[in-house]
Amino acid sequence: MQRRPLGVQTTVCILVLLAACLSAISASPRAAFLSSLRPHVAASHAFARRSAAALRRPVRMAAAAGASAAAVKTFSARGISLGLDAFAYRQWDDPSYKGTRMKGDKQEFIDKVNELVQQNDLTMTEGYAPFCRHIFVGNIVDGVVPGTLAITDANRHLLRSGYSARRPEELPVLSRWFRAGDVKGLLRPAKFLDLILYSREQIAKEKAAMDKTDEVTIDEKDPLWSVISIKAQDEAFELPMAPITMMRNTLIGEGGSGVPIDREAYMKSVEYWQNHAVVQ
Repeated sequence: MQRRPLGVQTTVCILVLLAACLSAISASPRAAFLSSLRPHVAASHAFARRSAAALRRPVRMAAAAGASAAAVKTFSARGISLGLDAFAYRQWDDPSYKGTRMKGDKQEFIDKVNELVQQNDLTMTEGYAPFCRHIFVGNIVDGVVPGTLAITDANRHLLRSGYSARRPEELPVLSRWFRAGDVKGLLRPAKFLDLILYSREQIAKEKAAMDKTDEVTIDEKDPLWSVISIKAQDEAFELPMAPITMMRNTLIGEGGSGVPIDREAYMKSVEYWQNHAVVQ
């Protein structure tokens, strides 16, 4: 069996104890020897504690520095006219849509959004990939409630689950949700709308993938950025994308965006969504 070398702390402690033993044995009987030994033992323990703390301190500092979150990038939306991509139409037209259900006229909505963006000089924040950005505006749709609800012991029995796809070309995935009618008394009008934007290049790329063609056609007349999804919520920042959505996004041929999973972001998503569910 291979022996491990003694550490600096252990060696120093042994030397201190040996010195105490030699001085005590030469001058006293057993009781005096034990009495004289106590301060040396205490000193050696204190030294060991100080040494251990000193050795751990740089590791803790490095961990704390590494844990700090990077600042979210922002971009000016001045002069940009946003479009409303057909992918978002389902939030108006599909009664089975599992998310924020929109009301009113689509064109009036995007016109109002563009008016708010320009009048208030709103900024776009970076999303989960370079082609994705967010704009947060105050809720301008009557009756729209937050799309998520915290799961508690009082409402856990109301959760539903099943397989669904956002559009026919996609693979259905397992999800869970609250039915809006079951939690109606727990919901209040949302404070904000999170407008999720995709670049026209990404929209064209995904369209080509869904059409099973390698030819990506980008129309320069299309808006530079278009709203592809709308989330009603009470927070003016991006909520974590659902873990299953991250999984699906890795498969561009099955309705995703072709972005690999970021493990840190995925674990943060799990932390949030294990305690929340969408309301539909």
